[in-house]
Amino acid sequence: MIRATSIILFLVHALLLPLHAEEELQVRSRHNLDDNKLAIQGYDPVSYFDGTPTLGMESIEIEYKGIHYRFSNTSNRDRFTAASQSFEPQYGGWCAYAMLDDKQVEINPERFKIINQKLYLYYDAFWGNTLKKWNKEAEVETENSLVSRADKNWAIQSSSGQ
Repeated sequence: MIRATSIILFLVHALLLPLHAEEELQVRSRHNLDDNKLAIQGYDPVSYFDGTPTLGMESIEIEYKGIHYRFSNTSNRDRFTAASQSFEPQYGGWCAYAMLDDKQVEINPERFKIINQKLYLYYDAFWGNTLKKWNKEAEVETENSLVSRADKNWAIQSSSGQ
């Protein structure tokens, strides 16, 4: 009886392991994370809504949907825990401007914008500051239209499993 139970547990574990690996692969491919599954390069997602992006502390870290978030204080951690979806970065933490072209591009965690109570992050390095480019395009095309275009590309990526 003990041997049969051990075999059953082994088989269940062997069957579930690939499912877990598949889930982890999907999380990593859809979200801009480091090797430790840390989001926003360790910045506190709640701090953006207070106007100043702040690095979170390793001692105040939680895992949410397989993603690790750090917080600069326990109050921000508690705010995130109470309403996580309100504070998660859009497009898995990839550059919002690049999402207009259906691309996943790294971000500079200090380039951000809050639009309709959502966090959007932008690239700013060798190829330029995409937040400035976003703002320039928003002068011609409405900001809501830009968000709508990027949302559409993100939805297509989501449905195709990218």
